[in-house]
Amino acid sequence: MAEPSILPVTGDHFEDFLVLTEADSREKALPKAWRILEQQTRSHVSGGSTVDLNRIYVDLARLQMLAYPIVEDWKRPLSNKEWQQIEEQSKELEQQMDRMRKLSVDVRKKGAESFSQVAPLFNQLFEQNQELRKNWNRFKQTWTVYKQQWKRFQEEQEESQKKNKPKKTSSEEQEAPEPPKPPQMFQRERWHALRITTGLLEVELQQQTSKGPKESSESHDGVEYLVEQLRDIYVQTQGFELLEKVKMVQERNTQLIAELQQVYPEPIITADLKEQAQSGDQNQEDSEDSEPSKKTPVHSWKKSLFLAAGIVAAGVLAVLFLHSPVVQDPKVKKKTLEFRPKGKTITTESPAKDPELIKLSDMINSFNLDIPVVQPDERLLKLIGENTEKAEIAANSIIEDLGRKVTFAFAQANSYFLYWKGQISRFSDTREMRQMMRKLDKEKGELQALMRKWGGEAPKDAEIVPETLDGEPVYGLEMLDENGEPLQIYVNPDGVRMRLSNGQFLEKTYQPDEALKRIRQ
Repeated sequence: MAEPSILPVTGDHFEDFLVLTEADSREKALPKAWRILEQQTRSHVSGGSTVDLNRIYVDLARLQMLAYPIVEDWKRPLSNKEWQQIEEQSKELEQQMDRMRKLSVDVRKKGAESFSQVAPLFNQLFEQNQELRKNWNRFKQTWTVYKQQWKRFQEEQEESQKKNKPKKTSSEEQEAPEPPKPPQMFQRERWHALRITTGLLEVELQQQTSKGPKESSESHDGVEYLVEQLRDIYVQTQGFELLEKVKMVQERNTQLIAELQQVYPEPIITADLKEQAQSGDQNQEDSEDSEPSKKTPVHSWKKSLFLAAGIVAAGVLAVLFLHSPVVQDPKVKKKTLEFRPKGKTITTESPAKDPELIKLSDMINSFNLDIPVVQPDERLLKLIGENTEKAEIAANSIIEDLGRKVTFAFAQANSYFLYWKGQISRFSDTREMRQMMRKLDKEKGELQALMRKWGGEAPKDAEIVPETLDGEPVYGLEMLDENGEPLQIYVNPDGVRMRLSNGQFLEKTYQPDEALKRIRQ
């Protein structure tokens, strides 16, 4: 029997499990995610001629987002050990960004076509890597401010106690300083989801851009990466078989393991792994004070089981109550809220740093787009001003100087702008602008693919140019007909559309081969 073929990671549908990490969408998305999981588990068919790494990863990431809040307490404050681990992971993310930027440059040198194939993966990795580092830096800064506020509160409280007499009225008691509100807990689920995603994207990019094809499926690093993630779910969920939801996660995980086993040279679930999973509970119960085994998960299985049995809320409330400065004796030094991360931390003496901002040029360069970034001058400021007449004059002046096909981007007053063929689009943040860049990048890639499909039969004068369609920036393929009039082509999911020089579209949508015949006519 022939070995199944491996479909690479494409980055599609990654947002399907990321919604489970967002506070505003999680509660609505959870029931749907469980229904999807139940349907997948019941309708699964073993075997198959292909192993889709992208689909397997989306499914296992959903498993992790559903299972981990049950088997782990993700709402507890960060311990010093966790703080240090995440700080080290943040440094690894910086190193990853450097590696991927160098790899991106190397791929660009090979040619535009080579980069266009992997540009979406690069873009996803850059975006998510940056979000991880930005979130961690913001969290550290927030807790630094909270430490300072808490210190001031203690000083004010001690000063108030010295000034007040032993007998105080109720009105005087109300004037006591209020403790600062602690910041939000660190979002472990978001960190975990994005970190494993960026790891997979790096593995896949290295695989796709490596020199020479790798024929053997055993050499595909993405398979090894997914195997480790599935093994992790296997170990993490052992001991929770009494919970129906966890049983469903375990069953689906077993199905995904069976799919990958077809292209993995060794048994995925080994005897050592089974022993490790079975001994996890016992090791934790034997000695709570002893160092956990390197192979044993660091969380407490006994505690997690109680939490899963229905006392999560009570546990969280107890922790918050004990950590609240209000319930502690003011005369006793508050130790539970002391913040002592290992390594370097930001203090009041540290130089002030602005929050990390996304550079517009770096964001645009992560796509296969030739859109320069310029510094706004007086003419551009008029272009984005409130005066419509001045804006029109400025636009006409730019068109006269640079031509009608010019495009560029610039930033001004915490907003981002895209100048596209005489029209200006405004974006409140880089997320909005990135969506537009992603759309343009997809359109350009589709046109490039169409040109490759036509090969030597494509019109010699054809070129990809910026255009507007229904007031929106788009890319089109422009060429001249036999009369020297411009003919433009646009690609959509239904096929190829043609627009004549008079601006009218042909009613019919053609397939690529039919469109080429029509152009010849």
